[in-house]
Amino acid sequence: MPINFDDNVNQILGEALFYESLGWSVIPVKSHSKEPAVAWTKYQSQRADETQIRAWFEKPNYNVGIITGDVSKHLLVIDMDLKEGLSGDDTLAELCMEHSGTIPETVECHTGGGGRHLFFHYPPGASIPNSRGSITEGLGLGIDVRGNGGYVVAAPSTHSNGRNYSWSTDNNPHDVEIANVPTWLLNLVRERRDREQFNSIRKVVDNTGEFDAFGQRIDFREKRATELTMAVFFGLQKSLNRIPTVEEIFTDVSKTYFNETKGSKAELEIEQRGETMLWGKAEYILKRHYRGSLPESVSAVLEVEDTEPEPGSKAISELSTEPKPREWIVDSLIPANEVTSLYGDGGIGKSLLAQQLATAVSLGKPFLLKDTMQAPSLYISCEDDWDELQRRQFAINQSYGLLVGNAINGRLWSRTGFDNIMVTWPMSGQATIMPFVDRIMSEIELHQIKLLVLDNISDLFSGNENDRSQVNYFAKAVLGKIIRRCNVTIVLLGHPPKNPDADYSGSTAWNASVRARHQLKKPFEGMDDERQLVCKKSNYSDATDLKIDLVWQKGVFVVPELYDDDTVSSINYRNTCRTLLEKIGTAWDEGRPYSARRDHPRCLDRLMMDSVSSREDRDAMRRALRDAKNDEWIETGRTGQKRGYRIAMPPKWLA
Repeated sequence: MPINFDDNVNQILGEALFYESLGWSVIPVKSHSKEPAVAWTKYQSQRADETQIRAWFEKPNYNVGIITGDVSKHLLVIDMDLKEGLSGDDTLAELCMEHSGTIPETVECHTGGGGRHLFFHYPPGASIPNSRGSITEGLGLGIDVRGNGGYVVAAPSTHSNGRNYSWSTDNNPHDVEIANVPTWLLNLVRERRDREQFNSIRKVVDNTGEFDAFGQRIDFREKRATELTMAVFFGLQKSLNRIPTVEEIFTDVSKTYFNETKGSKAELEIEQRGETMLWGKAEYILKRHYRGSLPESVSAVLEVEDTEPEPGSKAISELSTEPKPREWIVDSLIPANEVTSLYGDGGIGKSLLAQQLATAVSLGKPFLLKDTMQAPSLYISCEDDWDELQRRQFAINQSYGLLVGNAINGRLWSRTGFDNIMVTWPMSGQATIMPFVDRIMSEIELHQIKLLVLDNISDLFSGNENDRSQVNYFAKAVLGKIIRRCNVTIVLLGHPPKNPDADYSGSTAWNASVRARHQLKKPFEGMDDERQLVCKKSNYSDATDLKIDLVWQKGVFVVPELYDDDTVSSINYRNTCRTLLEKIGTAWDEGRPYSARRDHPRCLDRLMMDSVSSREDRDAMRRALRDAKNDEWIETGRTGQKRGYRIAMPPKWLA
């Protein structure tokens, strides 16, 4: 059981676990938002387990969402709100009168926006998709239907206006069973769904737009599918060093296409924009390749890429209101939605430190004593294979006291041995963005990544490192494009030059084009296991020239000021502290707190010392008990019949 640090966490987590016990598929939703915080497609067909739910909701960063449809025991939600001056409640009342129907008592949620959600079960096999109500579509103005492929935000989430979602006092899922959807309402949903599908097909048939190279009429989905198919073909051809199969192209394209495109697969198939279309495109591009009629240059693929609209000017008055606070991935060191660079000699440990950074952010744990924004991370290594990444990750997990199977919301990607160039300058001198950029963005979008670590520059940039214009293009046009499109933060690793007095290699643009730059080095006359992280540049904080001393211990870098090496190893001590506080927190929550009295059968000191045997572990536990009391991490308290030790103020570095 986790330590009780925050009651708000327990409320969200408790409700999420309750929803899971009802057979509902639960996902995290961004705070004060309706946007999913994770890639949620898989949870439309399989429910997250208790371990995953606890990992999501251990901190108060998320709202809670419930996926509707077959996966949640055939859950249908009628979402009523105020639209264009007409209330969804009024529309539903009119439908009841028109069809001589009634609405049975069922579970009801009051939304933060002032609307209502009515929960129903529909019969297996009914396959109810989503629909948006309007004057001409769905059930009518102010009523949306959430079925397969949909979700709703649930209590006790917080709306963007600051108000909370709440269950109806008389009709909440703790006390009331969900009713079956009335037959008249189910038939109405089906009837209007079928009419909309017919209208969708008619619109496709009546479209008189242009035809693309595949002989299909163009709409935004058609154009995007064409781009993806061509880019994936060339990307797989390079990475596999052979011509990909139809299945390989189709699989890669589908991941990105269905993640980007609204609507269920069934709806897209009816509109001729689904799996059949994607399979046809994969077959067609192979036919053209073998006929020799497909362009062979990567630049030909990129000619169809969307050009981003350049922003215009804004009136000063538009920017005169109070700005939103600056966001940091790592407080004062790594600003959000910018490029930060990390330099260090080969073998100095910058890849290990970067992997520790990615893990800390994924867990929302402090990094080198600095607070982090908890967010999904992706570490791309162009130099280390999977075995090396696993060795590092095992040591990192051990340092956090994580067990095998503990959820970490981050990803690793070994790219050693593959073509990882992101941009190149052929003989023409015109920059060509390579397909690997699209593959990176697809991975980011698929997994909702917010921190991207790229290791390292020499594998990604094929231009002249001394050419200011090429360096600027790479940092601002290529990496900047990823940041703009994917709302992600980038940490870029690089090697310094041979000149010991220089911090980075190549043009000064490598320094000017990033908002923060750090260097990992060995301190002068330092021991072999000592390192120092130096902040060389920080545009948005006063961290410039900040130096953080590090020591390599048990496979990871740690800040030595946390520990006294004359007692026990730092890693063992930290894990012992974590175990001690977890036991104290669990005992208090379960009503069996440990006592300060030595003659008590629940004496804290005696039971904790009896739980360890080796000399090193006993030294660690003895020190942990001493520090927990002296530094007031724990305190004696009394609530009702409970009397004993409880959590007070745990140290920041143990969060």
